[in-house]
Formats: sequence, C-alpha cells, structure tokens
Amino acid sequence: MKDDKSSFTADRLKWRFRRFGGNGEKTRLFNELTADTSRYLLERVPARVNEIPVIAYFADFGNWLILTTERLVWSNKNNVTSPESSDIVDASVDAAALMSARAKDKLEDLAIRVRSDASYRIKVEPGPPFLGLWNVLKAVAAGNTRKQSGSKV
Repeated sequence: MKDDKSSFTADRLKWRFRRFGGNGEKTRLFNELTADTSRYLLERVPARVNEIPVIAYFADFGNWLILTTERLVWSNKNNVTSPESSDIVDASVDAAALMSARAKDKLEDLAIRVRSDASYRIKVEPGPPFLGLWNVLKAVAAGNTRKQSGSKV
C-alpha cells in the first residue's frame, strides 16, 4: 500500500493533468494505459517504495516517458534520463518553437531544467496531452521553488 502523501501527490498531479489537458493517443494517465504498455514501462522503471506512476507517454519501445510521484523518466532513442521530481526547477517551451507552432496546442518540445542547471528537451504528444503535462511539470517546479525558498504559499 502506498503512503498517504504519495497518494495525495498522485491525485493532485492527475487532477492538474485533466484540468489543463488530458489523455491523448500516446499520452495517458498511467492507470489508463493498456496492460501491455504499463507492464513494459514498469519493467524499465520499477516503482520505488511509495512511488506511484502518474502519467505516461509511449510512442514506441525506444521513446517513452513516465512521470511518477518521485521522478520524471524518459527514453529518447533508448537513452534513458531520470531526474528526481524534487530537482525540477522549470518546465518551459522555447519562444521560437512557440512562434513557429503558432498555437500552444501544436507544441511538442518541452524544456526541463533541473537544480544542477542541466537542461533537457523532451518530445511529447501535441495538444491536450502536451498542455496537461506541461502544466503538471510547471506545478512540480513551482512547488520545488517554494520548498527551496522556505515559503508556505
């Protein structure tokens, strides 16, 4: 059984994903994936104690993403990256990408910056899934910034 804090965090992330975006063809709340897809992803990213998989993107066997209550893990051409959620300090889009897309619902490249100042670009399904994941990651980053500054707001 997962602890109450993990369950609360997972529920809040799911709510934000639905509120600002939603499921797509390749991006879904983890508990709404097919059994084969969820099994494949959990074989690659075994859940830690009290860690709950929340959102997943599955394009193919080498290109996928899982956001859990503790980390963001993705594979790009079988190169796996796995920053802790607590290290995410920003989730944004490149201004040039936004201008060329001409609308937020056409965006598919998300920039993630972590506490070490490393930056990553991840490709995500455009439309509601992109918007939902972007908003979730912005909320995660904002929470981390508040924790780091000691603010309770």
